[in-house]
Amino acid sequence: MHYDELFKYLGRYNRYLWMSFLLLALSVMSEALHSMIQVFLLVETDHWCSLPGWEEACREEGLNTTECENMMSALRPADDSDSLLIDESKCSQYNYTGFTLGSNISELENTRHSCENGWVFDDSQYKTTVTQEFELVCESARLVSVAMSTAFFGVMISAPFLGNLSDRYGRKKLIVACYSCYILLDFVAAFSPSYWTYVTLRFLASLTHAGVFMPAYIYASEVVGPTERSLATSIAGSFWALGYSITALYAYFIRYWRALLMSICAADVVILAAIILLVPESPRWLHSIGRFDESENINRKASKYAKEEIPDEVYKMLREERGEEEDVHTKENKASVKDLFRKKVIFFRTFVITSLGFVVNLVYYGVSLGAIALSSDDYITVALSAAVEIPACLFSRYFIDRWGRRPVMGFFLSMSGIACIAIAFTSNWLVFTFGLIGKFSISSCYNIHFIFSAEILPTPIRNVGIGVSTMIGSLGSVLAPQLMFIGTGFTQLPYFIFAGVSGIGALLIVTLPETKGTHLPQTIHEGETLGVIIKTQDVSKTDAVTSECHDAPFDVLEMT
Repeated sequence: MHYDELFKYLGRYNRYLWMSFLLLALSVMSEALHSMIQVFLLVETDHWCSLPGWEEACREEGLNTTECENMMSALRPADDSDSLLIDESKCSQYNYTGFTLGSNISELENTRHSCENGWVFDDSQYKTTVTQEFELVCESARLVSVAMSTAFFGVMISAPFLGNLSDRYGRKKLIVACYSCYILLDFVAAFSPSYWTYVTLRFLASLTHAGVFMPAYIYASEVVGPTERSLATSIAGSFWALGYSITALYAYFIRYWRALLMSICAADVVILAAIILLVPESPRWLHSIGRFDESENINRKASKYAKEEIPDEVYKMLREERGEEEDVHTKENKASVKDLFRKKVIFFRTFVITSLGFVVNLVYYGVSLGAIALSSDDYITVALSAAVEIPACLFSRYFIDRWGRRPVMGFFLSMSGIACIAIAFTSNWLVFTFGLIGKFSISSCYNIHFIFSAEILPTPIRNVGIGVSTMIGSLGSVLAPQLMFIGTGFTQLPYFIFAGVSGIGALLIVTLPETKGTHLPQTIHEGETLGVIIKTQDVSKTDAVTSECHDAPFDVLEMT
């Protein structure tokens, strides 16, 4: 008897389990806020060299504020350098010693040098940002992309280790621990006295991010039956999109970066308390590691919201089956990264899932970080770019349930590639339109990738496998800010790269088995035989007999 049989009694939409999942999904919303708020924390605003004494000179000449600003603008050097990454009109000044407002500006042409008194920033929209406060402009502009990449790098290196901890100690425990850590670290980061202090604290916080969103997605797939798995994980993805959208709302009303970061952390404390008090551990995970009593207690609570109680005989059958599995697969249930390499089928599928993770991360974060430059209104642009992910998550769920995981993800990877090419060759409102199409497509892929990964990898190594996939796949998110920085001088280059890797991803997806309508593989053996044709030799016959395993409609690899 498979664990999924319990949902015949619990129902497709058990209120207790779904409310638990939805509460836990708030942590995914929070993680998106903490991750993507850097779009506003590190935004570049207009700036120019600080010129002490010029305001006093303007007053002496009887100029009003507007006239003085126009005069100072006229006295700035033109951007006539060969550098594509630095705007000389914002990063250099003339030597104004002995110069008066009535003098000829041509006298200054040979006195140009870098800003020696810092910069003045336009604070009409953003009162303070990390970029302004630590002067991350001109020669230091590269430090903006360094800060972003460092935060994503933290997710990358910690993901496999946190995945292993989740498989060993539980989904809820890890989420609570990691959630608490990054709330505290980001709150402290709001008091950073320097750029490197800020980067260090944000990096330490990012080390715990994967310990929230990975177990939350896994939890979503484990507390529902086979027919609702894609819906549950799609809803979890929608919570990420909701959190991302809310960054624009926070940034619009709170224009000071330190207060912005602190307010986000304060709201998280309430969510964390609700999770601790109201959300149970994943009963499927408890069952998979042999903690039957705890699993059954949770399912008994859930059955109170169902039409009928789960008979004791069902629990007994599940225990007996689990005992038989332990006798046959004792070693398999001790999850570790090594288990991903012991079986060639598991290894190959992990490799493909990881490669797809890299593609999806690179394109997703590249398009996300570049969204703020697609329109003149930062808040509306980011909000719409994030909001389009909600229908992407929900519609992709409908599409994959109707047509399957493989063809739908392949289609959306192709669409994201086409949209990126279009962004590179269009302008004005067309850029923003294709930006939304590309974001919708790659967000659909992001959602499907999590669903696909959770359905292909077996329970004992599911979080470990997704952890490894997230680690290597996150290299794409680390590289994305660097590509966008290069894009300040070569605007089209990043989008050509995004289009190319999307095409590669569309080809890779065909090598995976279809998982539509299948049970979650509970053991490594079930995971190995998912979608595989096994040849067996019947001693009474001379011809080999082949059979499909684990209800998989597509056959990808052949084992002998």
